[in-house]
Amino acid sequence: MKKVLFVITLVWCCLNSSAQKFKYYDLNSVQKDTTQYLCKNFIEQKSYFINKKFNEFLKYYEKDFSIGCIGIGMTSPYIDPQGKSYVMCVDITWADSKMWNYIFKYHHNWLTRILITFKAPYTVEEEQFYKSVPDGALTSSAEALLLKDFIVSDIWIDGKYAKK
Repeated sequence: MKKVLFVITLVWCCLNSSAQKFKYYDLNSVQKDTTQYLCKNFIEQKSYFINKKFNEFLKYYEKDFSIGCIGIGMTSPYIDPQGKSYVMCVDITWADSKMWNYIFKYHHNWLTRILITFKAPYTVEEEQFYKSVPDGALTSSAEALLLKDFIVSDIWIDGKYAKK
């Protein structure tokens, strides 16, 4: 009986450790298809990123893309007893603000974005977050780095070919 329990425990440990491996696909290996790149690296292997810091995601995302635009998602102030909003997710696209006009005018299907939710309880209040933003010009990458210690809860993408 002890041997059976040992084998079951060993198999279970091996299965858990295999889920934590990450194989990086560069943009050239997916024929420069943004959606396929995001799917292969971050959707099909999302178990690697869940429960890790957002900084781990950024490390791989910024190998082939810079962060063009970033949107910080907040909780509703109506669900909080004090009426406060908290940082709960981030929405990232590779296209910067100059590229957005061109994309929406001529190639709406080009835009694929990745959405990442963070683990609750949400502790960083909206006002507190934006006060931590340094004065002056702040790039999208620098704003993303302010979220580096948040824990990833889920990842999904939105784009023309994204599987729903």
